[in-house]
Amino acid sequence: MDGSAFTNPSGELKPLVGGGHAFIPAPLPPTDLDMARLAIPVSEALQALGELKGAARRLANPWLLIQPMQRAEALATSAMEGTYTTMDQLVLEEAEVGIGSADAREVANFIQALDWASAQVDAGMPIAHRLLCGAHERLLRGVRGANSRPGQYKRDQNMIGNPDRKVTTARFVPPPPDITPDLMAQLERFINEEERQSAFQGLVDIALVHYQFATIHPFADGNGRLGRMLITLLAKKWGLLDHMLLYVSPELEERKERYIDCLFAVSARSAWEEWVAFFAETVVRSSARIIGTIDSLVALHEDFRARAARVGRSSNLQKVVDELFRIPVVTTPSVEVLLGVTYMAARNVIEKLERAEILRPIPDTRPQAWKAPAIIDLVRR
Repeated sequence: MDGSAFTNPSGELKPLVGGGHAFIPAPLPPTDLDMARLAIPVSEALQALGELKGAARRLANPWLLIQPMQRAEALATSAMEGTYTTMDQLVLEEAEVGIGSADAREVANFIQALDWASAQVDAGMPIAHRLLCGAHERLLRGVRGANSRPGQYKRDQNMIGNPDRKVTTARFVPPPPDITPDLMAQLERFINEEERQSAFQGLVDIALVHYQFATIHPFADGNGRLGRMLITLLAKKWGLLDHMLLYVSPELEERKERYIDCLFAVSARSAWEEWVAFFAETVVRSSARIIGTIDSLVALHEDFRARAARVGRSSNLQKVVDELFRIPVVTTPSVEVLLGVTYMAARNVIEKLERAEILRPIPDTRPQAWKAPAIIDLVRR
């Protein structure tokens, strides 16, 4: 790591045995954060979140939106770490009729980890060691990072931006493993002991926490995904939104280089305002995208229910339509379980929804599966 780049660091450089330095962030909050410079961008972000909260309240069932948005987040946050799959492969993996793609399994793990962490937050668990390690274990369960100590902090020095895997040439070197637990304990105290006097302070603190977690880089793998998951959890925990709806990875993926540069600039030259303003702008963009998705999903849901009503009066048709917005892939056995009906009755419901052009069979799946392509395409866009 090039120490000369750290002209006004927000922490300290620690020499490492064998050469090179690691960066140790100072505890939060920073003492030199100019709130006046952040008044406009943070206020604009809070206005956008207010509009998103209002749009979400139009949904009779918020899960019609939350589940599709989680998939978009999972795809984008995983792509930023070099794991790529398609929306089709992801929903097949979730429905357990996929072809066993390792990347699809890894992306699906993010959704499972987020669902678990969300439930823990709703149940009152603090966002601290137990929750973070539990989410990390689920994130890496059964995938390529499974040898990276799932659910446990790192034991080896990690690096960022190091194609030759050398500390001295890495762009950034996080804190060493031996002090990571203490740094995480400091971060947990900031998250759980600091009183947020306003939504303004809450949004600023989410940006600060995200930076601090990314900089500590406490795990051997999965830090980026877990750090972005923290944004969603904190927005709900601190009351900025009523539901887990702030998903920023699609916007961060579009501006990945600037995102990384802003985080580095905080460490190297204490550019806190630059980072928080960038984060606030990302919240504005994300809120606008999600509101657009809400409008499209509401319209599509109404259209699907009308189509289903035209091919049959059974409430079972409407139940399956609603389920498709949770997982847009069904099989005859899954419909059997959902409706509590016989195999033939389940197959009859699927055939009617196929006639309504809601479902389309997926070739070469066992058991035979059907997808709702309109839902998949909408979220993909």
